[in-house]
Amino acid sequence: MSIISWSSVWASQSARALGNLVRAVSHKKGKGTAPGVPIRRQTMTFVIELLLFVTGFLLGLWYTAMLVLPLFYGVPKALFAWFRQELQFRAVLAYLVAPFFWIVFFTAILAGMRSFWRTGFYYLRESGGFNFGDALGSLTLIANALLSKKAKANMKIEFEEFVQPYRKHA
Repeated sequence: MSIISWSSVWASQSARALGNLVRAVSHKKGKGTAPGVPIRRQTMTFVIELLLFVTGFLLGLWYTAMLVLPLFYGVPKALFAWFRQELQFRAVLAYLVAPFFWIVFFTAILAGMRSFWRTGFYYLRESGGFNFGDALGSLTLIANALLSKKAKANMKIEFEEFVQPYRKHA
């Protein structure tokens, strides 16, 4: 399963996740419960979805920081500096190494889950809490990177520290 298909799962699952969370929270004794489903099972489902939401949120923050920001901030900035002949091309390649390995790592984890633990894989894929948390975590980090002056300053400092060995000295 590719990153693109996971993003389409985000979009389709976020509305369902909100509905599931609201239904699980809003049940009153004897009212608002699904027919034939005990309240304990609904409560357990809510707790599991809440934990998956938190896990998805943290995972969304983490892989957005590891994949999206380097690819959409570091690589273009390094390419621009290379075109201006301020950096060696190895700086661009260095920015591509880490995201490549993270993509391989995530692909291996998902392929392993799909092969050896199909039930867990499909549960995560269909989990509204996990997918909504994942999307929310990614959007939170991207919004922070775009809107926060402190985050922009930190990214600039980290970029300069990272490319320092690749600077062309005149």
